[in-house]
Amino acid sequence: MKHKFLFSSILPLSVFPVALTACKKNKEIDNDTTKIKNFWTKFTTNLEQFKKMLGNNINKFYELNANYKIFKGSMLKMYSEDSQDSLYNTIKNIIDKSKYGKMDLNDNELSQLNENQIELYNEWINSSTKLNELINARNLINDADIQISTSIQKLSLNNNANEFYLFNSYLNELGKNNFKDEQMQLNLNKVKDFFSNYIYNANKWESDLNTNSSNNKNNSNDIHEHTHSHSLINITMNAIVQNLGFIKQIKNLEDLQSGINKLKNQDKKDHFNVNLFTKLPTLNEFEKLIDSIIQAQDQINLLRNKAIEVYSSIKDIESILNQ
Repeated sequence: MKHKFLFSSILPLSVFPVALTACKKNKEIDNDTTKIKNFWTKFTTNLEQFKKMLGNNINKFYELNANYKIFKGSMLKMYSEDSQDSLYNTIKNIIDKSKYGKMDLNDNELSQLNENQIELYNEWINSSTKLNELINARNLINDADIQISTSIQKLSLNNNANEFYLFNSYLNELGKNNFKDEQMQLNLNKVKDFFSNYIYNANKWESDLNTNSSNNKNNSNDIHEHTHSHSLINITMNAIVQNLGFIKQIKNLEDLQSGINKLKNQDKKDHFNVNLFTKLPTLNEFEKLIDSIIQAQDQINLLRNKAIEVYSSIKDIESILNQ
């Protein structure tokens, strides 16, 4: 940065240090502007790489992230309302009192079960508890579908609806001029919020993974009631984790089956075996399902790692502002 100074033939010596200090300060600001622009260039480079991992539409996303597609397909098939033998219809039928109310265990039969078996009976057969959890787990997969499409579409915009585009325009307009800290921070905060809303929310990562499919509030039709993040990575991983947790509970029904098979009433034993236990996934099917879910988890973790790399440039810019 060049500055012009007019001197008389004789100037006090004290003028020179002031002029040099002012010039140095402006050069430091110049350097900060350059650093921010360099970090933003790194951000946009990594962002483009991340966007290529997503694809330019949801079909391309599933092509590039096939393990997540397999997970989604397997779970939705199991939760289908159209298939008579799906897990959804199996549970829905078994809890239907109008159909099978006479097959409910009486107090004497319940007394022959242990505490864990009674709890399983009440959750899976004697109430809609587990059916509601299944519906919540299914809804989360569908919510993730919506967010994948929304995020990909938002990231593709080159207009004011994309905060990355706006920040880039702001830096271009700034040129080599000095920036105001408040304005830079305000614009950067918008970038951070946009990132958290559509790509990855690090602040909600742990809490999102600690919620489960029994949380009806997070599955209500009113999205404003939801406490979990709807960013692409958070909600896809949340869908995986919650469905994995729900599916693992199915294996617990082996204990309930062993308890019911010890009862004397053959009609009731046959009823629960034919209409519930034999319709559950076999051990081999169960292991394959768990494996496909874990592979989907690994795939979303790759996206998360890249998102963290993208966000690191935002942290670098913020560190300059906080100096």
